[in-house]
Amino acid sequence: MDLDTRRLDLVDCGHTRTILLRWRSGICEYLQGKNLPLGVIEGETYQQVTTSIDDGDVLLFYSDGVAETLDAAGNAFGLAYISSPIALMKYITCAMTKGETAFPANSPASPARSAYSL
Repeated sequence: MDLDTRRLDLVDCGHTRTILLRWRSGICEYLQGKNLPLGVIEGETYQQVTTSIDDGDVLLFYSDGVAETLDAAGNAFGLAYISSPIALMKYITCAMTKGETAFPANSPASPARSAYSL
């Protein structure tokens, strides 16, 4: 990430899609390359994804366990939930607030069981 040029270069090696919330428009974009996971093909050349970033934009890197976390009714949050701008801002706000979480206390994504990277 180069804040001077406002550019993000990302190499995707099979992990979950990175979510980019465009602050000005409120639109979520998914950043995902076409690379295979690391180690699948020996000598693989990995291509990078490049995008612009602006003041206030939010990047969310998450593990598959976050999207698979169940709500109180037993339904998986899924990508649609965590990528909605309102849910994304709630997630970030709750993750930064001591003792509170957007996820149930017994879920794999609860603060006691996860590390938030913001």
